[in-house]
Amino acid sequence: MHRIQNTQTTFEAHSAELQSASFKDVAMEHAKFEDVNLGASEFTNCTFTSAHFEDCDFNGATINDILIEDLLIAYRLLKRQPDRN
Repeated sequence: MHRIQNTQTTFEAHSAELQSASFKDVAMEHAKFEDVNLGASEFTNCTFTSAHFEDCDFNGATINDILIEDLLIAYRLLKRQPDRN
């Protein structure tokens, strides 16, 4: 196990296996993950301000115990509804 603690650093991960990684109290500004497996990882009290996700598999992933897939379905349904004003 590698531990990064109490530091400021630019972090990039490419073609890495990071299953079951644990991220706690982390600001993810300018971090870059490309072709990385984060399956079963936990993110607690992390900052994802202006984060960008592209071509990612969120199968089974949750935000505050809500499946991301369900959040995206609800968002698409709301976007299809005409304004109610």
